Amino acid sequence: MLSVVFVGDKEISQIHKTFMNDASVTDVITFIGEAHPAEPFAGEIVINVDQAGRAGPEHGQSAKSELLLYLVHGWLHLAGYRDKKPADAKMMRAAEAKCLSYLSKRRITL
Repeated sequence: MLSVVFVGDKEISQIHKTFMNDASVTDVITFIGEAHPAEPFAGEIVINVDQAGRAGPEHGQSAKSELLLYLVHGWLHLAGYRDKKPADAKMMRAAEAKCLSYLSKRRITL
């Protein structure tokens, strides 16, 4: 099971502060789930729709496209990708591009 939650700036700031001791607004937060024999839980992806609304046009795309990027980014975190170190961030960006291309070819959008 995977949980995807869409929130605004205020909610994501509260979540960021509670779980990461950082009250800044961010785009996406991912919580890795637990292996559970009865009902495996992959995790939860918390996506900031307010940030997507701002960043999408800044990046020359729609807010929906930005939301899809955030979803892919969170899913990649669940798959084990990290992005704190420059080399890891480079691999994350390449994986995001590959996933978004795959989804686009199949016309999968939000």
